[in-house]
Amino acid sequence: MKKITNNSKFGKLSMILNLLILVFFIISMVFILKFDEVNVKFVAKKPEFEKARENLREVEQPRRRALAEVEHYQVRLDSLVKKAVPTDAKLRKEYEENLKRVREVLPEKKAQLASIDSLIGVEQLFFEPIQTVYSDLENTTNQAKSRFNLFIWITVALVFVKILVFGYWKYRNIINLRNATSWMKKGVAPFWGIVGWLIPGYNLIKPYSVFAEIWNETEYILKDKEILPKNSKNNNGEFNIGIWWGLLIITMVIMTWILRGTFFGQSAMFYKLSHQGVAIAAIICWAVYLLWECVLIRRYNKMNHLLVANQNKFE
Repeated sequence: MKKITNNSKFGKLSMILNLLILVFFIISMVFILKFDEVNVKFVAKKPEFEKARENLREVEQPRRRALAEVEHYQVRLDSLVKKAVPTDAKLRKEYEENLKRVREVLPEKKAQLASIDSLIGVEQLFFEPIQTVYSDLENTTNQAKSRFNLFIWITVALVFVKILVFGYWKYRNIINLRNATSWMKKGVAPFWGIVGWLIPGYNLIKPYSVFAEIWNETEYILKDKEILPKNSKNNNGEFNIGIWWGLLIITMVIMTWILRGTFFGQSAMFYKLSHQGVAIAAIICWAVYLLWECVLIRRYNKMNHLLVANQNKFE
């Protein structure tokens, strides 16, 4: 018979990673609240900035046409001035009338342009302080967001590493079960301990079913070989794993969606929910999920120790 190995070190490493994840997630929530302090002001300032910018655009819009008209008449005047005066009386009269009309219209067009420039200047006086405050808030918000992003990406990286370690822990435990009994060779394949986490859609159920099968089969084997009393109280392994999986879905899927809507959107959640309350609720969810997972790993490690200590019974 192949050797049954002690895999508790991988379970303990998963537990350590869980604690690190919790620490960095709490730090992330501290920084998201700091980001939120300036982001709320930034979002509140945005309508005023957009309205001021729109007002400035409305005032600036006629300027292009007015400037084009001034340039047109200026070119015509320069052309007429440079042009030689016709000797023919009829053509001279026509020339002088055109020159007179252009000289009369050009000042009017310049006055219109000056009037528009004056209105733009007034509007800019109102717009520039608003733009300065808005730009300062935008820069401060982006800096705060960058600090939050740093810690949340560290948290995400730790979660990914923990999934690989936790998956490998289950992989090794499935191999133990296959070495201990013949029927487990027809059960779940060891690679599902890791791969089950990585396939989108499938990862919503497979990690749970793999963990539940490992737990139930281990408990059955220990009772079958009378390592544990057959009449011993059932520790509700499958039920506890169900709680763990429910906590994981709530934490990683539902809570992530709520956090995004509350802090990074402008939906009803942003305006209606207490931002501080959501951050505290997220910390509680992550803490309960990660600590409960640690409890389950610790409980299973005890069963793993019993398998190793009594492996002579499986020969």
